[in-house]
Amino acid sequence: MFPAEAPELPPGFQLVDRRGLVTDVRPEAPVGVSGPRIEPVGDGFTYLVSWTGGACDEATVLTVTRSGADVELSLDVSLAVLAPGDACPSVGILRTIQLTFAIPIPPDRISIRQPDPRSEPRAGDDIS
Repeated sequence: MFPAEAPELPPGFQLVDRRGLVTDVRPEAPVGVSGPRIEPVGDGFTYLVSWTGGACDEATVLTVTRSGADVELSLDVSLAVLAPGDACPSVGILRTIQLTFAIPIPPDRISIRQPDPRSEPRAGDDIS
């Protein structure tokens, strides 16, 4: 039996956390859900964050913001610019990371959103 591949952070992963709420980010084996989704891992400090990506993901930016007691995660995935008529060779790739926070965050005080990258204009798009 061959060892399973160790999970890696998504391509071009970047964490934006101006308040220093996150103390650790680790890649995790994907969980069997489509995303975006955030699930507590027992202690209130640790959460699994999952979403669906693809082989054409160029960069993934997770921004953590806090307003009062509420924490919001915003997940922005940039797609590679493909030649006209080309399609991404693989979509529906589940991605999961583990976030550990400096303070416990109650599950009802944390949310995640992921804008659809196809709704944003990209280089080469005709937006006239």
